[in-house]
Amino acid sequence: MTSRWDAIRRFCLFVGYGRSGHSAVGALLDAHPHATVSHELHAVKRFFDGVTRDVLFDEIFALAQRQAREGRYASRAGGGSYRHNLPGQVKADASGITLIGDKKGAGTAWQLERHGLEHIEDFKTYIGVPVSILHVIRNPFDIVAAGMARGKEDFSRTVAVVSEIRDQCLGADWCDVYYEDLVARPDEEVRRILTFLGLPVVPEHLAHSVEYLYREPHLRRYEIEWPDDTRTMVERLIGRYGYLGRYRWDQ
Repeated sequence: MTSRWDAIRRFCLFVGYGRSGHSAVGALLDAHPHATVSHELHAVKRFFDGVTRDVLFDEIFALAQRQAREGRYASRAGGGSYRHNLPGQVKADASGITLIGDKKGAGTAWQLERHGLEHIEDFKTYIGVPVSILHVIRNPFDIVAAGMARGKEDFSRTVAVVSEIRDQCLGADWCDVYYEDLVARPDEEVRRILTFLGLPVVPEHLAHSVEYLYREPHLRRYEIEWPDDTRTMVERLIGRYGYLGRYRWDQ
């Protein structure tokens, strides 16, 4: 039996933390002419809910299109919201789409931790095409500061789960994206992400992506009062997890 999703060649899964830049990456990918990436449908949860793969893909496309038309928003740590809409997100239909995915970084990590990391392989089998994982990272001091501004600091718990998933999945289907590099060298980094996902570089889409990205990251760490033990905790996490080793308070 044929499906309108027979042309899909890859699924994009996000694993990571809140307030790290995943929303920006998901939005610019959704604007690519051969991709559809919804904002927080929660694909892994839908897998555990028992929906069929094609139903999941239908839900992703429908949500992405609704968000493209009505507005794609992510809340700001200090109140209000960011709007993540680019030209190209509205698509007439699903023809021509070869990559599909959903942006839900921390939620994906916690679903896998709750049900067991062995289900990563079950999810890949369920999807039926290669699953490529994007792990967007930014300075942990900024992630923690954003969480504290919202009254919920969970980076210290989430990073342990993400590190386990990273250790299990690290390889050709895993890509670390440092948010600071993305905004400093958007042309280079967007090209690298597209290549990782098997998407062609389309000049018009690349230009829109570069224009959309902020020119420098928001240094949230300087906007809150830091208890000494919280700042020390972040420094210890940076020392514990090698992929965070580049970060410093005064970076």
